Amino acid sequence: MKKPTKLLAALISSMLVLTACGQGANQLQTPSGQSAAQVNSTSKVRINNNSQSLESRMVRKSQTVRIKPDGFTAQHEGPHSGGTGEPISLTLVAEVLPPTVDGKTIQATNVYIKDSTTAYVSYDVAGDEYAGGVYIIDVSDPHHPVLKAEMTLDGTDFYSVTVKDDRLYLPGATEDEGFDSPAMLQSMSLFGGGSAFGDDLGRIDLPSYAATDVAAHMDNIYVSSGDVGGGITHLKADLSKAGFYPMFDARSVNMGYYDAVNDTAMLAVFKGQPGEVQLLGPDLTHVRTIDLPDSANIPVSQSILDVEDNIAMIGAGNGGTIAVDLAAGTVLDSMVPEHGITNGTSIGDVPGVRENLVFMAEGEDGVGVAEMIDGELHRLGSLDFEASYSSNMVRNDCCVVFVANGLGGLSILVMDDCENHHGPGPSPSPSVSVSPTPEPTPMPSNTPEPTPMPSATPPDGDDDDCELDFERDWEKLKIIIKFGYKGQGDINWDILKTKFKIMLKGKTRIDVSDIFDCVDGELSIDWKKLKEKHQEMVCDLNK
Repeated sequence: MKKPTKLLAALISSMLVLTACGQGANQLQTPSGQSAAQVNSTSKVRINNNSQSLESRMVRKSQTVRIKPDGFTAQHEGPHSGGTGEPISLTLVAEVLPPTVDGKTIQATNVYIKDSTTAYVSYDVAGDEYAGGVYIIDVSDPHHPVLKAEMTLDGTDFYSVTVKDDRLYLPGATEDEGFDSPAMLQSMSLFGGGSAFGDDLGRIDLPSYAATDVAAHMDNIYVSSGDVGGGITHLKADLSKAGFYPMFDARSVNMGYYDAVNDTAMLAVFKGQPGEVQLLGPDLTHVRTIDLPDSANIPVSQSILDVEDNIAMIGAGNGGTIAVDLAAGTVLDSMVPEHGITNGTSIGDVPGVRENLVFMAEGEDGVGVAEMIDGELHRLGSLDFEASYSSNMVRNDCCVVFVANGLGGLSILVMDDCENHHGPGPSPSPSVSVSPTPEPTPMPSNTPEPTPMPSATPPDGDDDDCELDFERDWEKLKIIIKFGYKGQGDINWDILKTKFKIMLKGKTRIDVSDIFDCVDGELSIDWKKLKEKHQEMVCDLNK
């Protein structure tokens, strides 16, 4: 986000426009006043899709990064306060030099990772100027990431990024005087499987001075903007307006929570001054508000909300890291750094290492690491980099961790001992298989007998050889589902997992008669069968 001088000027400008024009906060205007949502950019987008020319930006490393204990204010402290498993270590595999725009060095603001193979990194410039960009980084071989493409744009900051189908969506702020207010959303096309930039699809003017975050679900786009006059703007994929929910200081949005009771995806929103999580339906209907007192009180600050299952993990500024149960509407735990503030958090499972591992961007305190166990945050320590610098943003997905530092650079780390989902090579394997598992242990006698699943003959394989125990072999099943995907759209693991639990209920056995193929004793997911047999499940898979 910007320094107060730049944002204050933008804020005053925004307030003057709203007062002079008498427009409500939920009116979405294009600079020309047209009803059409899409507006061509007046700034020149510069694109470089030549990965060879960008290789010099990728400074290769091979440095072990361990987790060191540190002083912390928390309910549950220390590396031995309930963490599970062996000590965790990572390998720093690359430092990515930031882009420059007309001599200005820009800095990473957020990362979106698609299919665990491609990372999209948004950039802005510190200070009173506007300039932004995006990197596309191939992480299909986590130990050898490749910078595939670069896009830069003068006069516009980008604060976040998401991808839906073959389109890139970039919320931010612009100095374009043709806009009613600085907040805007830019869209670009992608090609080459999302590894290269296509055309500039234009931008749309949004209320307030900065569009802070974006989330996509099916053909819906949700953008937060703030603080004065801002809120949540609901757009369709072509940037036409579908709705608006006014909200002061809306900072982050996430569509990763699936409400099993109402059988629908929900939009989780974090706002500041004061800190709150608001849960909205896909049509922006208010569901509940979860108050987070004494958090996110610093104006003009970045806060990032991440979701795993029903848990929202929030980088709440001066409030540190806060864990919220979205289903129950309660605060589970919090953790405040000793010196810095927490701008962003990222929570996820690391196959073969830990479940619900939390990374926290804690400013001058660096990158904190915790584990979520039974609703409690257990501090493991902080990443011990050879070079000490502040952290502005962190994002992890499976084995890969991205860290944006205060100098503008981007660090890429790989979790050691992680069950690598692809292995070396330029592209992921089309499917992931697991070794046959032994017959599962019988269920206790007090457990109801599971309803038999539909019978079917697997192709070229023995049914018994490919059965999985739903509880005991959950991690193997997760790897198959999340990383055996054949490229037919974005898969939201959280939603899929919830759907499986509903579908199976008391059952513990999964066999190939449902959505799996068994070939020579190796099990893989059949995505065509999934779509044919469980269309109601597939319709909610995309973020």
